[in-house]
Amino acid sequence: MFSSLKGWQIGVLVGIVLVVAGGTYGAIAFIGGPDNANLGADEQLIPVQLGNLINEVSVNGSILFPNRETLVFGSPGSVAEILVEEGMRVRAGEPLATFDSETNADLDKAVAQARVSLRDAQYTLENFQKASDLEIAQAESKVSNAKLALNDASND
Repeated sequence: MFSSLKGWQIGVLVGIVLVVAGGTYGAIAFIGGPDNANLGADEQLIPVQLGNLINEVSVNGSILFPNRETLVFGSPGSVAEILVEEGMRVRAGEPLATFDSETNADLDKAVAQARVSLRDAQYTLENFQKASDLEIAQAESKVSNAKLALNDASND
């Protein structure tokens, strides 16, 4: 069939096929619009390239431990034994550590001295209260004597 065509006819036929193909491609591109037009708001076309795909998430912030407490002891000393381990649950009032024997002796001595000081202060307070009662009684006696003297003087 193509063997009976002359060279110029084949050239014209190839040209017509190219024009029709180009027109078809142009019409499809014009009607279809840009490639991104049919994508959703959270979709994106990315050309394929040879390489490694790496997903990274970057965050900023700090980690807080809500159950962490700082231990503060009212007295200096050395710890002999720690009774709990990290991560253990403890109850209020449960001992967490014990002092060594020297620290315990120092603390017992301090408690004894505090008790002696308390007794001395209570004794001093009682003495002041008794003295006040005595002074009040003496003053009342003086007032009574003065009233008697006044009565005696006014009756005379």
